[in-house]
Amino acid sequence: MEETEQANREQHLAILKDDMKNSNLLSPRRTFQNVSYSFNLRTQSQIVKTIQYLRLRGYDLIAKLLENESITHHINYSTLLCRNGYHVLALRKLLI
Repeated sequence: MEETEQANREQHLAILKDDMKNSNLLSPRRTFQNVSYSFNLRTQSQIVKTIQYLRLRGYDLIAKLLENESITHHINYSTLLCRNGYHVLALRKLLI
């Protein structure tokens, strides 16, 4: 098993050396990544997506809470105005 991995590495290094000999300071076409590096990238991207989802969910909950509070304050204010007869006075002013 280790011998095949070593042979694969040597083959990849030979390919990279050939590509680098003929390159004009551009990145080589063939690159290889080990398994743990791609696994780390995958898990890191999943963690970032989860954090973004939780943030958006938190913002949504805060927005709903503020909306409910504003509706409650508006209802309380309008009932207070109705109790004081403000709407009746406003209608009288409009009619006169």
